[in-house]
Amino acid sequence: MIKLKRIILMATAMLLINTSHAVVDYDAGILTIQGVQVFQDAQDANAYYYLPQYPRIATNSAGDFEILLLKYLDAGTDNNGGIFHTLIEFALPDDVRESVAEELADLRPGAELIGALPLLQADEDDPVGGFRVISATLGSSDAGGVDSKVITSGPAALAPGAKAAVAAHLSQQDATILMESLTGATSDISVAIRGYYEAKVKGYNAVVSASMDTVYSHDSIISSYQKGYTKRQLRDVVDELVQDGAINIEVFDRSAALNIDSDDLAKVLDLVTDKITELMFDTETGWSKVPTPEVAVAEDQIKGRLDQGWFRRTFLGEEDVPYYTDDQFVLKRREDIRSNRFYLNLSKSTTIKLPFDSTGNLGGFYNALSEAQRERYFRVIALDRDIDMQTREVFFQVDGEIAEGFSNTFNNVAINVRQTPVEDTPVDSRQLVFDTQSITTGSATQSLNFYRLGDETDEWTNFEYQVAWNLKGRDDPIREPTNANSWIKSKDAIVALLPPLTRQNVMFDVDTADFADKDIVAVVVQVASIIDGTPMFVENLRFRADDPELSKEVTLFSDPDETLAYRTIWYTRQGEARDGFKPINGGFVFVFSPAAEWLDGQLGNS
Repeated sequence: MIKLKRIILMATAMLLINTSHAVVDYDAGILTIQGVQVFQDAQDANAYYYLPQYPRIATNSAGDFEILLLKYLDAGTDNNGGIFHTLIEFALPDDVRESVAEELADLRPGAELIGALPLLQADEDDPVGGFRVISATLGSSDAGGVDSKVITSGPAALAPGAKAAVAAHLSQQDATILMESLTGATSDISVAIRGYYEAKVKGYNAVVSASMDTVYSHDSIISSYQKGYTKRQLRDVVDELVQDGAINIEVFDRSAALNIDSDDLAKVLDLVTDKITELMFDTETGWSKVPTPEVAVAEDQIKGRLDQGWFRRTFLGEEDVPYYTDDQFVLKRREDIRSNRFYLNLSKSTTIKLPFDSTGNLGGFYNALSEAQRERYFRVIALDRDIDMQTREVFFQVDGEIAEGFSNTFNNVAINVRQTPVEDTPVDSRQLVFDTQSITTGSATQSLNFYRLGDETDEWTNFEYQVAWNLKGRDDPIREPTNANSWIKSKDAIVALLPPLTRQNVMFDVDTADFADKDIVAVVVQVASIIDGTPMFVENLRFRADDPELSKEVTLFSDPDETLAYRTIWYTRQGEARDGFKPINGGFVFVFSPAAEWLDGQLGNS
């Protein structure tokens, strides 16, 4: 017994599939919130994606689960088995998604959960990637037992909104095992998904920072007290120069592991570092150049307040002028602060492809349903008692009596059959064809099944049919009924098909005793009939003088009340002679050679 007639595993992208492309930040890490993995977008630090936990049975727009396990039984037959069909989706329930979004906002103020992270399909280098159904029941074994088998469907339902379909036609045993399995906490069907997502990762990063602070301070205090021509000076000068410099280089390098070419960045780093070092410690023109010092008190910086002016010296001569005491105090303070800063960040990132695997089991689903839901998704039907599934077989048989003469008159017979149409019900018309080969080889019976389809009355047993007998050498068939728009009504289990013609068996017997005397070589008997109002030849029987069998029986058809006719054509060594048509009366026709005088006359005329 074949345990699995066929398995169809399809991953069909449905409507509303999100085809957007997303890249996450690898270095930002992965958050796990309520068991759900959350990833930060590579471009927007406040945008986050989630990945569903595992594949699950899909639901439609009405909230109904898209799964069916149908077990059917037909008493007294081998037509027992089951059908399993379900849609699988890789999605997160709305309530879980909303809860994760709220907790993310609490953990990262300003963060937003913008949607599911689209996964990429497995490529040719990963034959086990994509969508897999893992089941023992859905496998088959030549040994008659049930063995484990992994079935790969190909493309997977990885994009948000996509669904994958799993359909199997099961044997009776497999249907029973699978139904029992689905009622437990763990079922015999698991669905595994493997996909990939892209992440931006920092491959090379070099930071150069340099700073130089130069602080120059100058203090100058001068005290001068004058009385008469006596001058005393006191000077206190303080000079201070403080220089502080630092250079820092940090290099982060993953280039070898990620196969990134970072030679260009390394060369830039070396060049910049050399130039910054030279600039920092160049005391002539660089950052460490010493400021020009301040002169504390220069000569003649402090003068007498009543110094003799030009007019007095020119016109009054060197007259002694009194000099008053002058007490003076000069305080100087100068501070130069020079700060030089340099910062350089050399960075190179790449995108890597990371695998993601998830597996879900269909177990526990049955126990979570109500009794009404169980009857909807898990059904057992008896085909012989279900009025939706009851059938009735009707046989159409070409009557065996016409089989022998069928090939002489007919090409084939075609039958159109339909159940009696009901108002607002589409008409289901079917066809049967019997040709010469099927009839002469004994296949003169064909059947059709009519379905009850929930009809609680006996009307479903009524049917209608039309018959077309296609004649040799004729384009138009003999129709029953004659009006092409009419139908023959019936409710019989067997319909015998007979053409609307009279059938007659006729034996032709030829006497060849005097053929040699009259130089007759052979005779041909042509039989004519009127069928559907048209005269036509239906047989050509040839008899030779030396034939061992000089009797032939044929089956002939004609319109009712029409007479069959025949004529003979005599072949001699001198030529041929034809006589006229004669009616066939009865089932025997004896053919005798014509008189020699008549034969000579016909040959002479020809």
